[in-house]
Amino acid sequence: MRVPSILIVALLARTAAAQAPDAALATGAAPHVEQSPVAGPASETGFDARRRSAAGRFLTRADIGQRRATVTSDLFRSIPGVVLQLSSNRADRELVMRGAFGACVPAVYLDGRYYDGMTAESLDTWARPDDVTGIEVYAESSVPTQFRRLAASARQDDVPCGSVVIWTR
Repeated sequence: MRVPSILIVALLARTAAAQAPDAALATGAAPHVEQSPVAGPASETGFDARRRSAAGRFLTRADIGQRRATVTSDLFRSIPGVVLQLSSNRADRELVMRGAFGACVPAVYLDGRYYDGMTAESLDTWARPDDVTGIEVYAESSVPTQFRRLAASARQDDVPCGSVVIWTR
């Protein structure tokens, strides 16, 4: 049986897209990634149970569709306590939250992986709004254990901050 070449090209493109973060890491072009024990689509990771606990702010697939964002970082513009601002190098935008010691950069997880140094531009490259199935945003005091990290601050290096968790299909 001969497999149509269009199917082969589609499968190769999907595989390449799925491996893009890992390939970028190998070239040094991406933020540092650390594997978390949580993985998989939002529906398989306890997203709904955490949403019912009301400990953070959540965007479901339906919420995301209503916002009609062109890039994923735009989805955070409507979440209280989260802002996009120029990073200290003034070249990139980063997500910033209010923390215990002032403004801080939250821990960012994409599909259960912790990404150190994730900029808004990196997030927009790795996750399109159409592929995002859920977003969780936690203030420092309500971060679930599996998403707790220390974060950088303008005044101190390792301070408690919130976490942003993004799930894709």
